[in-house]
Amino acid sequence: MKKIILISVVFCFSVVAFRASAQVRKPAVAGQFYPADKAQLQEMINFFLESAEPSGLPANANSRLIGVIVPHAGYLYSGQVAAYAYKLLGTVTFISVPITVIIAGPSHRFALDKIAIYPSGTWETPLGKVKVDTVAAGMLMNRSAMMQELEQAHATEHSLEVQVPFLQTVLKDFMIVPLVLGYPPNITADALTNAIIDSGLYKRLGKDLILIASSDMSHYHPYASACMMDGACLTDIGSLDINTYKDNASRGSTEMCGSGPVLALLQIAKKLGAKAKVLKYANSGDVPAGDKASVVGYCAVVFYTDTNVVAELALPKNSSGATFRRTVEEKGGVKMLTDAQKKRLLQIARQTLEQYIRSKKVPEITETDPVLTEKRGGFVTLTKNGQLRGCIGYIQPVLPLYQTVSKMAIEASTADPRFPEVQANELKDIHIEISALTPIELLKDVNKIEVGKHGLIIKKGFNQGLLLPQVATDYGWDKWQFLDQTCVKAGLPPGSWKDKDAQIFVFSAEVFGE
Repeated sequence: MKKIILISVVFCFSVVAFRASAQVRKPAVAGQFYPADKAQLQEMINFFLESAEPSGLPANANSRLIGVIVPHAGYLYSGQVAAYAYKLLGTVTFISVPITVIIAGPSHRFALDKIAIYPSGTWETPLGKVKVDTVAAGMLMNRSAMMQELEQAHATEHSLEVQVPFLQTVLKDFMIVPLVLGYPPNITADALTNAIIDSGLYKRLGKDLILIASSDMSHYHPYASACMMDGACLTDIGSLDINTYKDNASRGSTEMCGSGPVLALLQIAKKLGAKAKVLKYANSGDVPAGDKASVVGYCAVVFYTDTNVVAELALPKNSSGATFRRTVEEKGGVKMLTDAQKKRLLQIARQTLEQYIRSKKVPEITETDPVLTEKRGGFVTLTKNGQLRGCIGYIQPVLPLYQTVSKMAIEASTADPRFPEVQANELKDIHIEISALTPIELLKDVNKIEVGKHGLIIKKGFNQGLLLPQVATDYGWDKWQFLDQTCVKAGLPPGSWKDKDAQIFVFSAEVFGE
């Protein structure tokens, strides 16, 4: 019986990936900020890129681009400035593909005091669709309570959307992590900085990951005044003088509408010992027929390191991460649920399953336990008389754990494409098993894999596969067989985990059932 249950888990990840990919964020400002027609849009971007002066990284051959600041106004006003950064980005050789691009911008239309993350699915523009990197998004969400899935914050926001067509033009293989930062900018900037550092994603900067800070500069000042304000701001940015940058911004001496994203990029660059180079500055008064009486400023700035590999940081644990994790008991690095919490989750799963199958109504469940209301990934596996009957789950922390269990109980019973829907006359024979996942960690040393404790995710290009911890134990695999079988699960040949462009992630899971 146990082997059959574990085989169901092997299939769970492919079901989740299929369902997540169906979520598509449609373009909101096509036809306003940039052309809605594909041919016209591509022609405009190509013109901007051809008109931008070529620029390389001003260091040695090992220099790595880690991030850029680009504007987000309508293409007729800021597109030419943005093209300077994107033209350089298009010449950079990354260590592996696909590239992950974290795009951080300010919120213009939605009141927000956190960071709204778009954790899965795809983003569509007239040039096609781009996948969201669910693994990187999950790692960020695991490291900051400030990271929340708020689709409405992305629905009409233009600061991220206008970057995607440029990326589609200059990069061949890439995925995105869209982030909208709220107010106050210093707080959200710190949260993003800490999440990137604590998650270990900073180690990938310049290799297969970059950070885009989307921001315009001063707003609606006379041309000469704007140039002076923006010049002072670019001096602070170019020298990575964070304290002066923050002081000038707080006094109103300089202005960046995307102050939070820019500050986060500055702080990360500073921690990594990176350098900055201003590629281009202009404002709306510089475009044909531009009104110089009241202008908006735009800049293109790149950040780079002088070394091929970003150094390891020895940083203290930040307070935001400690707060996020403080309510959960940790034993050997694994978040543990109490027996009472496990019993409550099984009650929620059973209540949801029974009510939904009998009435097609989702029960209203409230929960106050801070551990169960924490966002975590999880799977629900259903068996009937020892035979698999359905299994679906989230690997990323999309919902609070109790909501994940409730939702996956419905999905496993009605939406697993391998089985018909569970019927009411089957309920008495259905057994429920829950796997509560811990945060996903990027693994650098495969010798640290602990069979029976760690689950694996192997990602190479667009191939990705997952096996839960108990799979290796049940089949008696050692860590090398476990790695090979995870490659097979990803649709890759055994041994692909050794390839330089393969990424290995580990996590743990608490598995318990009725």
